[in-house]
Amino acid sequence: MKSGAIPVVVSSVLLFVANAALHAQTTVAEKPLTKAQVYDLVASGLDSQRIVDAVQQRGIDFTPREGLLEALAKKGANQTLLDALRAAAPTPLSKSELVHMLAVGKTSDSVQAIVERRKIDFKPTDEDLNTLRIAGASEGLIKAVREAKLPSTRSQLPIQPTVTYIQCPAEKNQIEVYAEPNTAATVITSVSCGVNITVLAKDQGQIGFDRIRTAHGIEGYVFDRYIATTTSTTPEGDDLFSVGGGVTAPIPIYSPDPSYTKQARKDKVSGTVVVQIIVDTAGDVRDVKVVKPLGHGLDETAIETIRTWQFKPAMRNGSPVNVRMLVETSFRLF
Repeated sequence: MKSGAIPVVVSSVLLFVANAALHAQTTVAEKPLTKAQVYDLVASGLDSQRIVDAVQQRGIDFTPREGLLEALAKKGANQTLLDALRAAAPTPLSKSELVHMLAVGKTSDSVQAIVERRKIDFKPTDEDLNTLRIAGASEGLIKAVREAKLPSTRSQLPIQPTVTYIQCPAEKNQIEVYAEPNTAATVITSVSCGVNITVLAKDQGQIGFDRIRTAHGIEGYVFDRYIATTTSTTPEGDDLFSVGGGVTAPIPIYSPDPSYTKQARKDKVSGTVVVQIIVDTAGDVRDVKVVKPLGHGLDETAIETIRTWQFKPAMRNGSPVNVRMLVETSFRLF
């Protein structure tokens, strides 16, 4: 055997193991992916989109910290996968999510396992429990919902106020802001995907609420999974602005549409990807981040295409400035 053949054999074995893991029987597939599973799948060289699909279908049972994400990136994880992991961090279930799971055919046993792992974000009333029964909940699931509690409140660690933005999973357009940490009982406002916020304090638990301030000065608490974990750096250290208040919007001069992926066309997927970008003083696109994904490889296609866009730069007092803004790209089957 040639000396160069050994790595090929090893790689093939790793890919075989990775594919076998993703094609496990249904009862196993209900379980969320562990940190070790995600790392092994990435290290095996498996296509990132397949891992993204598994993450979105099964969820994960850990909070993806930046150190882990950096390690995954070095192993070959693309930005779409990293964003999917950030969006999939486990959070307590809402009442509507529970009803939806039952309505789409999930078994009571599988929903019960999810409730026991993720807990719930509401105090169930008799009416809530009756609604779940009508949707098909077993008494075992009803008992699990009664006994489920939010993770205990952890201390809030004040930090240097940090400007970042809200990132959304595919099914949400806005994220709720709550009056108190670790309770979703009182919604005081909502923040749209991609909108800037200021983080004032961070929850010290694995799953928690960070204290934030909105652009309108409202302070409250948001599930930390919806807060982008990295902040943008402005090109060449210049100031970064938002459109409005004397800052004109950049004018697109080259903005081709992204193409469909074969998998998305096969699966008949359509929808809109929302992306946050920085347009610098030269009209180039920098720092592209998906804030509302669509999956099936379309997020990555959108990112790659939007990076090629060109603009006449935003202007302030007659001079070009860097601006952060949201752009949308739609995928439609005809």
